[in-house]
Amino acid sequence: MEKTLTIRKAQASDVMDVYAMINILEACTFDPSRFRTIFLNNIEQSLYHYFVAAYDGEVVGFMSCHGAYLLHHNGLVFEIQELVILPAYRSLGIGRSMLEFLELFLEQHYEYDMLELCSNFTRKEAHRFYLSNGYEQTHFKFTKRPKRK
Repeated sequence: MEKTLTIRKAQASDVMDVYAMINILEACTFDPSRFRTIFLNNIEQSLYHYFVAAYDGEVVGFMSCHGAYLLHHNGLVFEIQELVILPAYRSLGIGRSMLEFLELFLEQHYEYDMLELCSNFTRKEAHRFYLSNGYEQTHFKFTKRPKRK
């Protein structure tokens, strides 16, 4: 029997599945209460879009994207913030399907200038994945954390 893939907007009830996947992506354990607060706040924002992929009914993938009107693009730019597939479900085309779903969704709902993303420099397989899906490496991203008291 063939498995079915469904991609849909994330709902409040998806929070713990998403929490587990983000912990895998970042190789850490986030505070679940704080995570829930952020997740529930963000799914209500008009330019934030959270999607989950369900494979035969089981949530196995998550992708987040947010938009902003940027002066240096003179328009609306969306950025993929997270894309994670559970390890046992990688290499099944789920990530590619999620990107295609997002691109179609954005084209149907917005006039935007660019879709971009950042990926940690250690995620070499992810880089190959994005390149194979038509993304170009055009920027470097620099980060600095605040000094904590």
